[in-house]
Amino acid sequence: MSAPRNDNWQQDGSDPTGGTPAYSSAPSYEMAAYGSAPVPRSRRLGRVALLLALLALFGSLAVSIFVGLQAGPYTVRTSTSFNMNLDLNSNVPGEAALALVWTLGWVVCTVLGVWAFVQGIVAAATRRGRAPGIAAIVIAVLAPGLSGVVALVIVGLHH
Repeated sequence: MSAPRNDNWQQDGSDPTGGTPAYSSAPSYEMAAYGSAPVPRSRRLGRVALLLALLALFGSLAVSIFVGLQAGPYTVRTSTSFNMNLDLNSNVPGEAALALVWTLGWVVCTVLGVWAFVQGIVAAATRRGRAPGIAAIVIAVLAPGLSGVVALVIVGLHH
């Protein structure tokens, strides 16, 4: 058996299923009128992505410069190759500390760079700071290579 049908529910404001009226519980949304300009979106997402990418770039450069200046004694250069051996388990305290700084700097800057890269893509795709988002993508992609080159050049110059 089904409940008796109430055909007057539209006039009296009650719901035929016995619940509250459907129109009173629906969420309200702000909508732009047809033909009007869309509501502008905040550019904050792209700006934050750019800030993260710059932090990753300058942080990795600072770590690379520091390690490059200190790693001279731990490098081996032959006529055909160049090798920098930093060991976290070394008995030499300076080498272990330098390896720890290098590793932690690499991990932190990588996490920041990946975060900036993904957030830059989201910002560019959703038009919430497209230009800063694209800049964040470019910086996040180029930062690791630039940091590596800087470290190798500095180690090579100070060995």
